[in-house]
Amino acid sequence: MDEILSKRIILLTNVLIALCGLGFIALVHRIDSAYKAKEYFALNRIRSCVESIPQGADDPELLANYAQSWLEDHQHDALDKKFKVAAKLSEQIEKAGFGQELRGMKTLKNGRNSGFRLVEVRSEDKDTCCHHGLGNLDGSKKLLHFVEQYRHLLRPVSIRVATGVNENAFHDAISGNPILSKAVTLPPAIPEEVPAETGMARAVRVYDDNSTSAKLKTVSLVGDSCDVSFELVDHMQVDPDALHERFAVTTEIIRNVTLLELLQIDPDYKNIEGSHQLKKLLGSYGNLPMDNALDLVGNDYMEAYESIDIFGFTFSTTSLPIALLLFQIFISTGLFLMVRDAEKRKLKVLSEYDNEEITDYFIKRKWFRILLWLLVPLLSVYAALPEQDFEPMKLYFIIGGACALGGLNVMLLVKAKKL
Repeated sequence: MDEILSKRIILLTNVLIALCGLGFIALVHRIDSAYKAKEYFALNRIRSCVESIPQGADDPELLANYAQSWLEDHQHDALDKKFKVAAKLSEQIEKAGFGQELRGMKTLKNGRNSGFRLVEVRSEDKDTCCHHGLGNLDGSKKLLHFVEQYRHLLRPVSIRVATGVNENAFHDAISGNPILSKAVTLPPAIPEEVPAETGMARAVRVYDDNSTSAKLKTVSLVGDSCDVSFELVDHMQVDPDALHERFAVTTEIIRNVTLLELLQIDPDYKNIEGSHQLKKLLGSYGNLPMDNALDLVGNDYMEAYESIDIFGFTFSTTSLPIALLLFQIFISTGLFLMVRDAEKRKLKVLSEYDNEEITDYFIKRKWFRILLWLLVPLLSVYAALPEQDFEPMKLYFIIGGACALGGLNVMLLVKAKKL
């Protein structure tokens, strides 16, 4: 009888250890679920970030407008200098007879100035290529295409602003060009009313048959120079380079700005994940279309969030700790009854009988019994708790059950001291 009782105590202890193992397996499962959650949210944020890129973000005009908005918020002094240069240059262009074209350039078209730019944006990274262009990508594109654009947004750019110009810079530039000087020094055009087909009237400029007229097209900042381009109204066949002139301007360069900041995309996207995490995502899903990668990771995440599969058995993540607690209480109750029975009979089932089971070595020692019968069971229940919140009734049941299990195992340890 003594030997049989000793073996039964060892057997129930082994079952208790196995049950505790399920709780710690659930912990590993929860850690894996948390990793899948990070992957899923990182993929979603990368896609959202790329889809936030304004259409035509590679357009120098659009970048210049965004740079001007950025300057309003961060470098107002440089913007004031730019406005003063724009005013001086506008006055020179008006005097040269291109006021009408200049007013057209300053008119907003689709939310941007057309052709009059005294701000320039350049990438400071040698690798400036983004093979797929910036802007919204369809979910059928591979993940690596999205990551390439995301990394492109984090590359540094410099904003060059015109801050000074000579009084006669525009006049001196065009007067030195034989074609332009001839075109722009014609006598003023004679307004003439010409009836239109609609019955309305419009003003046209009339010149002699041998005359030429130039029209201002763009005024833009290129490095430390202002580039001015023209077109000939009568479409004379000339070298296109002859219709471009540059003159020096004073500039100021502002660095340490990313394209993400410049395009006013949510600054939180800057901290999506570290480069190490992005490399892992690319290594695992880089060649998958973005939608497929999201579905794959999302399904794994949701399954891990809602259920857990252990040895072919599927448990709800909220039900597993309750089931584990009930089984542990049942096993601990059995151990307590056996130890109490041995105490009544004064049987030294723990100290006098040796079993071949390795567990026998541990429960003969007081501190190991505390570990195996009290601490490990409570820790395993805690490890099995899921990420999501419990319903109040389930939560109360787990708290009450854990207290009952702890109290039962304390009494078990007290009884076992005499054996």
